[in-house]
Amino acid sequence: MPQTLTYPGVYVEEVPSGVRTISGVATSIALFIGWARKGPLDEAIRIFGFADFEREYEKLLGKVDGIMQDNAAENWKVFVGTVPVVTIVPLAKGVGPEAEIDIERPVIAPDGTCKEERDTSLYFRYYVWFPLDEDVLQEGGITPYLTIHDAIHIDESIRQYNRTIARLISELNQSHKDSGEPQRYYVVDLADAMQRMAWRRNQANPTYEFPDHFRFVYPKVNTKYYYVNARGKLAQGGLFSLDGVHPTAVAHGLIAHEFIKVMTDAGVGFAEGLDWPKIFANDLLYSRPITLMQWLYEHEELAERILDVIQLFRRRD
Repeated sequence: MPQTLTYPGVYVEEVPSGVRTISGVATSIALFIGWARKGPLDEAIRIFGFADFEREYEKLLGKVDGIMQDNAAENWKVFVGTVPVVTIVPLAKGVGPEAEIDIERPVIAPDGTCKEERDTSLYFRYYVWFPLDEDVLQEGGITPYLTIHDAIHIDESIRQYNRTIARLISELNQSHKDSGEPQRYYVVDLADAMQRMAWRRNQANPTYEFPDHFRFVYPKVNTKYYYVNARGKLAQGGLFSLDGVHPTAVAHGLIAHEFIKVMTDAGVGFAEGLDWPKIFANDLLYSRPITLMQWLYEHEELAERILDVIQLFRRRD
């Protein structure tokens, strides 16, 4: 559908075209269920498009379902998370003119029912490594970056993966229902939670409802990149670790919080809730802020040199 931008000369239109080839990307989430008798070890499976993803995910669900059919417990349940869009994580910092993009994103209920929600998200003309600014793109260097078109396409591709997850889970639940069984599979929509949690994407007005404990903690945490001021106080961030991708202990607590909500509604009992004071205390990025990050922000040239070294080693590989 056409996308509306706030600056002239750029127009984006998403056109469905069946199977589309995309580049393989690194993964950081894995699922392990016991020991496999055969198959590749320590090797990621490259996915080249939506059809590949659907085939592999359906195969995975089939294997999980086969294992669970032999479960001695009659009231077994499986909980599956969706995939957050990667351009929300602060590793890639948006720079340049801003654009308000009208999107349709899936919001998925625990039973796999999927509804499309129209939303307006804030995107930027470019996305660069977090310590850098737009000026590095104007020097003719080799600094990697994403354009607004790249970011929109990546996000929409992930949303399509989540639509596939929802449909396959819904079909599997219907299959069990036809056999006279209760609902077995539940979706935890982490993508929706992250979308509502995002700081810049929601123009500094996140709509996510944090647990009550977050009302009383200070400094507040958000999805911006981790930054500590000269006084050694957390000034922003706190939900993503120093690589700008992986969640901190506090963010892991929020992931658990989302799972617990769905699991509780599904009848799974918990003896006690999450111990948020302990989680915050054990998150050393929060309780013992790293002041070096302020120095890195103030020395952009060093950040560029670090990036050059990383690229050099990548070319050698």
